[in-house]
Amino acid sequence: MDDFPVQDLDSFTSKSKLAVKIKCSLRSIHNYHEVATLFVDDFLPDYPTLHGEFLTSHPLTIYQCWVLFRINQFLKLIPKAELLKHSLEHDPRVQHQYSKAQFNINYPEIKEEPNNNDPKAICRIA
Repeated sequence: MDDFPVQDLDSFTSKSKLAVKIKCSLRSIHNYHEVATLFVDDFLPDYPTLHGEFLTSHPLTIYQCWVLFRINQFLKLIPKAELLKHSLEHDPRVQHQYSKAQFNINYPEIKEEPNNNDPKAICRIA
């Protein structure tokens, strides 16, 4: 289930570029993003913050791309988003499969840049 195109991604990737890479619609990426923000504990904290708010319009980290890719792959096998949401919410083993720790185990060669929470830098990015 893990044919994730990690070598094809930049440190930060837009949602639209990820959709092209994994061959799905941007709408699907937004749907997966919604599932991830609500049910994957490590997903939102990977975004930079400004005044305590997550900047979800910021490009995705490689970890976040991996999470959205895994959601895409799961839903190709079992097209039941409610089942995935329930499993993420109630089964720690499933939650761990989407965790930053699991990503680091799968891809030890990836050293992500830390999020820069400097408001001036964030304004330059946006």
